[in-house]
Amino acid sequence: MEGKSIVTAETLDCPPLAWGILGCGRVSHDFTQALKLVPNSKVIGCAARNISCAKEFAEKHGITNFYGSYDELINNPEIEVIYVGIIHNSRRSIGEKCLLGNKHVILEKPFSW
Repeated sequence: MEGKSIVTAETLDCPPLAWGILGCGRVSHDFTQALKLVPNSKVIGCAARNISCAKEFAEKHGITNFYGSYDELINNPEIEVIYVGIIHNSRRSIGEKCLLGNKHVILEKPFSW
């Protein structure tokens, strides 16, 4: 079934997985669009180095929380998993911060340079 998500009784019984998007560029936009097709996933926060970029991204995607620092997103206790879509030379250190913040993490490749 191309283009359709499969919903089962089990997925409906699960609470939504709360996502944070770290980095508000084109790749993060594409990932956020894809998450909208995943049952029981909700993006509840985004962060960029510039708060105006984070705000614009949040408005575009209907995200309630936006931050001008990565640490603020990582420290949000409601966020369970963080997608890291930033430039390659910072991914390792930010990925480690996310893990140390007790978050599940998805990193764009490469992990480090």
